Amino acid sequence: MKRFLVLMLILLITFSLVACGDDSEDNDQPSQDNIDNLDKDGDISNDTDNGENNEDNVNTKVKYQYVGLIDNNSAEILVNGEAKSFRLSEPLKNLLPYIEPESNQQVSIDYEDTDNKQLLLNTLTWESKNIVGEYVGQIDSNFIEVKINDTSLSFKLGEELDKSKLDSLKRGMKIKLDYYVNTDSQTVITNINKAE
Repeated sequence: MKRFLVLMLILLITFSLVACGDDSEDNDQPSQDNIDNLDKDGDISNDTDNGENNEDNVNTKVKYQYVGLIDNNSAEILVNGEAKSFRLSEPLKNLLPYIEPESNQQVSIDYEDTDNKQLLLNTLTWESKNIVGEYVGQIDSNFIEVKINDTSLSFKLGEELDKSKLDSLKRGMKIKLDYYVNTDSQTVITNINKAE
């Protein structure tokens, strides 16, 4: 009789656990606040750009509107018409206080949803812009240093840049740079001229 009761108790517990288990079927319709599966046009996609199928840590590229910096560690971006707060990666923390997209400018982002449910912004790219700064000098064959708002920043020399223009630059000279930000969060110069 005791064995029968023990067996019945084990079966009862087993069925209870099975009934309360998590349904692991994939759902084609993510929740309203789940933006991890949006493609660059804002449509739902089950593919990730990096080919990994890791539900906990999904890298996603989308194209949306930049709102602005919230503080030195985070930025606000409109995602599918909804404002989202993104924590900045280290390269972006060093770049955005000095050079950032204009408010409401279209941007491309690469982010991940971290284990602690924060959106980490890995890269932020936007269309070419120009900026005026003070030439400090050439760092090496690939980079120059420019002072913008009393802060020295490094700029990568783009492939399309006419490198002969560098020969006429003098330390302290005001220059105008046409640039874009690449996927490595580097500012890449496409054209350089003396500022007037």
